[in-house]
Amino acid sequence: TFFVGGGVAGSSPGLETVTPSVLDSLYSLPAANESTAAAASQAVVQFGDNFIPSDLQTFFEKQRPALVGQTVSMKSGENNPDGAVEGEASLDTEYITAIGQFVPTYDYELSVESDPA
Repeated sequence: TFFVGGGVAGSSPGLETVTPSVLDSLYSLPAANESTAAAASQAVVQFGDNFIPSDLQTFFEKQRPALVGQTVSMKSGENNPDGAVEGEASLDTEYITAIGQFVPTYDYELSVESDPA
C-alpha cells in the first residue's frame, strides 16, 4: 500500500492511501472523457514480468468501476499470467490504465535480456 503525507503507515496522522482518485486530486487531473481518450494511446513496458488480467478487472471494480471491461492490448511479446507475475508489473498496468482512463493501452513484453539496465 502506498501512502501520501510522509511518515510510516499507521504511525502518523494525515496519511492517505494512494488510489487513482487521490492522484487525480493531487495532480489536478481532468475528468475522464471516453470520446477524446480514443485519440491518445499509452503503453506499459515489462521486462520479463507479467500482469494478471483478472486482477486488473478486480482493481477496476474497486477503484474505477467505469473501466470494468477495459483491456490492455499486446503489442510485443506475450503476457503469460501463469509465468513470472510480479506485483510491480500489475501495479504499473493497473495505475496507468486507471489514470489514463479509457485511453487505449498497450503492453510490450520484452525478455529480461532486453532490459538496458
